[in-house]
Amino acid sequence: MNVVKELMGHSKAETTLEYYNQVDKDHEEKAARVIQSLLESVDESKKTDAKMTPRAISHQNGGVK
Repeated sequence: MNVVKELMGHSKAETTLEYYNQVDKDHEEKAARVIQSLLESVDESKKTDAKMTPRAISHQNGGVK
């Protein structure tokens, strides 16, 4: 929020919040559609499997538990 405050030239973050922290129903629905679209577009081959994380590999090799 501080970055936006500076970019807008406001001296107080409260001013920025008053004008730029409001979400109307249309924007909320649009954001939900965009996020859903992004989630659906993830290539199945690029999804990760928890057993492939460094911690899991370390655990399999007798490391951190």
